[in-house]
Amino acid sequence: MVARKLSIDQRLAIVDKWQQGTPLTTLAVEYGVTVTTITKHVKLSGLRRLKNNDVSIGPDQIEEKKELTQYAKFAAEAKDVLRAQEFDGKGVDAHTTWTNWVEILQHEGFTRQQAVVTGSKGFACLRRLYMKYDVYEHDTKPDSHPDVKHKRDLRESKAKKTIPCEDRELSYRDNIRWAVEAAGHWLRTGKDPEITPNDTAWFLFCMAREEPKDVMSKINQVEARDPGDDEDDRQTRREGKRMIAQLDEMIGEMSTIIEEEKNDENS
Repeated sequence: MVARKLSIDQRLAIVDKWQQGTPLTTLAVEYGVTVTTITKHVKLSGLRRLKNNDVSIGPDQIEEKKELTQYAKFAAEAKDVLRAQEFDGKGVDAHTTWTNWVEILQHEGFTRQQAVVTGSKGFACLRRLYMKYDVYEHDTKPDSHPDVKHKRDLRESKAKKTIPCEDRELSYRDNIRWAVEAAGHWLRTGKDPEITPNDTAWFLFCMAREEPKDVMSKINQVEARDPGDDEDDRQTRREGKRMIAQLDEMIGEMSTIIEEEKNDENS
């Protein structure tokens, strides 16, 4: 019998129901997995079971649960990403290496959450997760990797920084070209552009950053149009296709994981 793979949302729902008092055996039957699997996800969440007098949860408990939920999503997706990494059969695969490193950190006195968040920074394929989930509270060494940007850092930077606008008039195609380049740079480094040519270009950049799949569809529609015989237009098409390929490669891993989760939920 093939073990059923639970999506991140299902894992979080399991933990939430267990907190409310649902027995492990009941959850195992409901989700079609073993009690061992349910127990594993409950332990990984780091949450405790609520008592009868815990029905009214205060602001501090709500914030703590929110942080642990972010951590649970981070840890679950990190494992999925590492398992998906290509392995040439030599040495140790990425997931096993990560697991061993996390255990070493725990033996050194780190909590499970601290070990996972701190230990994951050494894996390039996991660094985008720090911008996706707010796990800053579990990072014991936030300055250890300058190339790792936390979601909290990006929010604070966005709130404080005003981007200068050049007010240059560009064609829709040129605005898209600028937005895709800027979004690709952001996905790779976590840094926003220092200046925007106009408000339309900035809007397209924000769309490409927040909803890359939708923007990719719009860009493909623009690129599918006939640019005519002008050399500049042909160059624009070539550069546009190159930038689209680069951005598509950057978000490919993220899109694959999202698609797998949707398939799991529909199965």
